[in-house]
Amino acid sequence: MEWKERLKRAVERCWNYHGPAINIGWFQTYDLFNPIILFAYPVHQEIVGGSDDGLKVWTGFRFSVSELLKVDGVKVKNIEGASCCVHCNPHPLLEVAGTFEDHPFDLMVLLEPKRDTEAVEILDVAAQTVRTINRGTQP
Repeated sequence: MEWKERLKRAVERCWNYHGPAINIGWFQTYDLFNPIILFAYPVHQEIVGGSDDGLKVWTGFRFSVSELLKVDGVKVKNIEGASCCVHCNPHPLLEVAGTFEDHPFDLMVLLEPKRDTEAVEILDVAAQTVRTINRGTQP
């Protein structure tokens, strides 16, 4: 498993949804100063059934930086929070910069779903379950 995948698994262990949810959204980019910028965010969900049928929602969560600091191989040099800003941050976020297994990284934990993303999960009211949407067979 590549170091980025191991870092993602470590981040997932620090993430705790407040309600029914399965997935964490991920994307990555880079810039001149950061070889990897990894974004993690709560995913959109679609309610199926009940009076809110079709509504796009998301489940709140906690992210434990203190647990991330305990992960073998993680060395953090900076932790910052940032609010939304029209010119620089479309989302409130927590930024953790450092190295993992000697690879530099910049982790951006978005505190709300990435804008303009489709629902990734179904919240089934009748069955009281959550499941990942399979785009090949489900709307």
